[in-house]
Amino acid sequence: MSTRPRRGLATWLTTSLSPLFVLDDRRVVLVFNRGCEELTQWPAAEIIGKTCLAQATSDPTHAASVTGVLCPPEFLPNQMFASQPVVLHRRDGTILEREIHFFRLHPEDSRETGHFVGLIAEPATTAPFLKTSRRLDVARHTAELYERYRVERLIAKSPAMQRVAAQIEIARQTVPAVHLIGPRGCGKEHVARLIHYGSQNRQQRFVPIRCDGSSHFEISRTLNRIYESDEAQPVTIYLDQVDALPLDLQERVLAQMNRGVHRHLSSSQSGLVQLDERRMNPELKLRLTSLIIEVPALRDRGDDLLLLAQQLLEEQNQPAGLQHQGFSTAVERLFRQYNWPGEVDELARVVTQAARKASSAIVDVADLPADFAAGFSAQAIRPLPVRLSLEEQLAVIERQKIEQALEEARSNKSVAAEILQMPRARLYRRMAALGLAIGEDDEIEREKSPESLV
Repeated sequence: MSTRPRRGLATWLTTSLSPLFVLDDRRVVLVFNRGCEELTQWPAAEIIGKTCLAQATSDPTHAASVTGVLCPPEFLPNQMFASQPVVLHRRDGTILEREIHFFRLHPEDSRETGHFVGLIAEPATTAPFLKTSRRLDVARHTAELYERYRVERLIAKSPAMQRVAAQIEIARQTVPAVHLIGPRGCGKEHVARLIHYGSQNRQQRFVPIRCDGSSHFEISRTLNRIYESDEAQPVTIYLDQVDALPLDLQERVLAQMNRGVHRHLSSSQSGLVQLDERRMNPELKLRLTSLIIEVPALRDRGDDLLLLAQQLLEEQNQPAGLQHQGFSTAVERLFRQYNWPGEVDELARVVTQAARKASSAIVDVADLPADFAAGFSAQAIRPLPVRLSLEEQLAVIERQKIEQALEEARSNKSVAAEILQMPRARLYRRMAALGLAIGEDDEIEREKSPESLV
């Protein structure tokens, strides 16, 4: 008798035009009904069985662009309901803003955490506080960025990074060689990978070569494997810090660029223009810089910082682990105040370590690594003021008094000596000792004066 109502409920749930879905306690999709299929344009067969991770994915061709939206927020122990605004990517590339209402079902076994039922609805106008979440900001921004430039895994809200995003789109389509300029750790290799994997050569290998951290032998061996391979498969070579590449290897790279088999991307911290022929082959310099992209330092990206931190945090979410939702206000304040000398690489390391330590969905100050706290404290310590000795302080005062007297006397040394109540010859000696200019005629007069013996 009890199976018939359950079957009826299951049939209604799967065929209803109201977008409904069900997740188990591991956030695996169990039900993705007809309403969800019509709304997202994704068939249930490609969504059911997938694990939902709290990650913003903007490419509508990936199922993660849907499952990332279906991931529920962190529930309190006795909480049974929560709402969450989302940015929904349909399979045709259109973007919808919706709100998902999550209901946690009581399990029959108290040892289980229960399932979640989600209802996708029009966004409510009565919950404006939800629309300011950092996670939603990242979802909105990455969706806009993908729609405009077809770029994923990039934060580019600042004007400088908007320019980088536009240049990435150009570099993907037409430019054979791109040179990236920016401080160490600012994300130049990440930009190079975005260029490569978004181009028509995305199926080729991407081979990074560290020109400043590898020996001549190591670089030469890597180039030999690429250039002298019998298969002659085209690859994209990324020459990091190319200004440190030895001259003989520069000639090899230039010869291969003239052949046109492989694509060469490169980077440096301050560009190649200032390098003379003793450090950089002039022809190679021109060939590598068909397009120059300047990647700004993290401190010059404004609001990109917190969005980038949120994106990096979401990338730490794993199927079997806690789904991190964001940072506390205190952590965001510290992030804004810190100078980030290690650039994006340092931010990524801090976020990764904090995510591993955090025991709740919101990363707090106590979760930040110790070296970040040490760096922040060192940044706050001001250098000690330079203290002058008594003799140096007296010399400063004496110089000021003499200059003031000379100004009042209109540079007449005799009058200045009277103002200072000292012999003129002594004034000359003190001016010479303090480095004050003495006219040539005054010098001759000083030497002839009997007062010079005083």
